[in-house]
Amino acid sequence: MNRILNIIKVNTRVFASQWHFAPKLGIGLFLTSALMALIPFFESKTTELVINSFIKASDNQLAFIALFVIAYTLPTFIYSFKGYLETMNYIVLQEKWDLAILRKRLDIDIATYEKSNFQNLVSKIKDRGIYPLVNASDRMFPAVQNVLEIIISMVITISFDWRYMVAIFVGALPKFIIELVYGRSVWGIWDAEAPIRKRFWDLQGYFQTTIGLVDLRLYQSGNYLVKWVEKLVTTFTKKQRKGEAKKTLFQILTGLVSAMAYAFIVISLVKEAKSGTILVGSLIFILASIRTFENAFAGLLLNIAKQYKDLLFAMDIFTFMDAVPVIENKGTLKIAAITEPPVIRFENVSFTYAGHTAPTLRNLNLEIRPGEKVALVGNNGAGKTTFVKLLCRVYDPTEGKITINGKDLREYDLDEWWSILGVLFQDYTTYNFTVKESIAMGRADSELDLAKITESALQSEAHEFIEKWEEKYDQPIGVDFAGVEPSRGQRQKLSLARVWYRDPKIFILDEPTASVDAESEQKIFEKIETMSKLTTAILISHRFSTVKKADKICVMEQGLLKEVGTHSELMALNGTYARLFDIQAKGYSE
Repeated sequence: MNRILNIIKVNTRVFASQWHFAPKLGIGLFLTSALMALIPFFESKTTELVINSFIKASDNQLAFIALFVIAYTLPTFIYSFKGYLETMNYIVLQEKWDLAILRKRLDIDIATYEKSNFQNLVSKIKDRGIYPLVNASDRMFPAVQNVLEIIISMVITISFDWRYMVAIFVGALPKFIIELVYGRSVWGIWDAEAPIRKRFWDLQGYFQTTIGLVDLRLYQSGNYLVKWVEKLVTTFTKKQRKGEAKKTLFQILTGLVSAMAYAFIVISLVKEAKSGTILVGSLIFILASIRTFENAFAGLLLNIAKQYKDLLFAMDIFTFMDAVPVIENKGTLKIAAITEPPVIRFENVSFTYAGHTAPTLRNLNLEIRPGEKVALVGNNGAGKTTFVKLLCRVYDPTEGKITINGKDLREYDLDEWWSILGVLFQDYTTYNFTVKESIAMGRADSELDLAKITESALQSEAHEFIEKWEEKYDQPIGVDFAGVEPSRGQRQKLSLARVWYRDPKIFILDEPTASVDAESEQKIFEKIETMSKLTTAILISHRFSTVKKADKICVMEQGLLKEVGTHSELMALNGTYARLFDIQAKGYSE
């Protein structure tokens, strides 16, 4: 019962989306569908009139013939117009839903995306796309036509003999049951196999990038992955093939039932025509009406069954659209009043990732004063990136709080807070736009400023190689767009230029020069170190030599803030920092 109620609820939302996105097209399709429902009866009735007029030698033969011609000509124009409306409706709905899903993807927070069950949901939507939802919307109009045809056919058929109605129902109902069961089973396969398909798309990705293909060829691991993909595909399609085979068998059996029911009706009517109870024209009309009823009823049931299948997939899309962010933006405080970098405090902050028991950060206390250049160092898994994600409010602390100028970070409007941040994570996005457009993505909501773009490229050490490209700052990026293919180090410099273009009050850079040559790296860090006091910088780096001039170095180990101080203070402490620095220094000296 709950399943049926859910389907009704989803169907209501599909109708609402049609009305929201394309109301005029919806009305047009409703009206043309209603006209199409009348066409079969208009055709069969005029056929009856023409035939009976010849039998009776009626004086109205020419009028009936004219109606007959109109009845069989008119549908061509209605079909064409309806086809145009259907195509336009499909295009509009596809466009509107694509954009709606993109906007929703942007609204959903990273904490939600990182949930395994939500990833499975996203995977299912990616595999099927929005087509089940658009198809479900399109099917509403043939259903309207089917319902009207059924009502008219019932009136005509019952007026002859109610037993014909029973025969038609007996013939059509099994088809509906088969489609309904099959639709549920198809969705069930897709739903249950979401993790398998997620792995399938992951493996496919390694064959779709140059880096991935180079790795597969040099390590000679390509055939291994191909066999893995083959195994996943076989596992998934085996159930589908089995389901299709069963469906085909049952369709043949139900077809036989339908044929027997129709044969009973035809034999009964022919007997009546032979006995003179009805004229030949009337026989043709009632047979045509019964056939229309049978087709409309079977069509409606099949439509409902297919709709059921599509609505199950559409339900996934609506579940996605209804997703509520883990990190709620309920803050109201504005950043506009802050004219200089704020005081940042971590107060007894602990954080544990969902599904984990051990905390990643534990009882962290730290103050970052306006304009300070702070470095976070430590081994992999120490909690450095998590520290940064908490400051960006990708997550909220499990315990404790982060304050900005004495106010809990959660009290600030998220968009306002992000507006003063410039963040570059270890895994960063590169845009295959022109150079200037790629850098200007740092402030995409503002008018492109070429002078500022050039200055940002100078700061990130990107200007030199940009000037060597044929079209310089107008140079397209990415071979797929007839552009250059920057090296990994060049892409990182372009991404760093995007952060500088943003002109943030707080720089947050997680391994910002991991792919950059040593000379450029040194120059970049020197520029960061000499930033004005109107900019706070938080740097994560494994290269201690590049951060030793930081105002404050924070040493993290197993989620704890073990040491805090300047380079000289920490070396004098002779603790973890001194030990790790000496290891790196020894490596360089050798």
